[in-house]
Amino acid sequence: MIRILTLTLAVLPLLASAQDTSPRNAYESRIETARHEYRKAISKQIRSAKSVELVLLRFDDVKKPDPFNDDESRFPIAPYGATCGIISTKKLNADECKDLLLALADQIEKRSHTGGAFCHYPIHGIRIYTAAIDDAANSDTIYTGSFCWVCKNFGFAYPDSAEWLDTTSSLHDIFNKLLPIPDEELRRFKTQFKSK
Repeated sequence: MIRILTLTLAVLPLLASAQDTSPRNAYESRIETARHEYRKAISKQIRSAKSVELVLLRFDDVKKPDPFNDDESRFPIAPYGATCGIISTKKLNADECKDLLLALADQIEKRSHTGGAFCHYPIHGIRIYTAAIDDAANSDTIYTGSFCWVCKNFGFAYPDSAEWLDTTSSLHDIFNKLLPIPDEELRRFKTQFKSK
């Protein structure tokens, strides 16, 4: 009898708490759990990727795509539903950027993100593939995302939406080691955005 009473007293606050949860809060909690599970699954694939394409982007060339002219020479900025101009690309095999893949996978699968600042000036982009560089025709894209080191965020697309995740100083350093930002782009940015 004492055990039943103790168990009842322990469970009652949990039941009351569950009843206090609004339908909206319950929905949002489940959506966030589903997104986290999706990010974990993508992170697992990133860790086993075979090739990577790093991209230098034009931070001041973000535009909504033209629905009548699908320009594949531009890079997608998923959370904005926009594209960005490309300065250059660099293809690497997974061994050349193992540290980058591990750091990115670790960051993507984190449970929660703030999304950084309410801005995004893309300078680096990445495309991660399932097949080796020389087998691009048979490769699926695992992940595509743009990175802003000033706003400290990067894009992540879900099957039905997209959001900003947080960058890290480690990711910044690895990207800049593999594909340094040209001095002229840094000067252009500082000229346009002196306060940043």
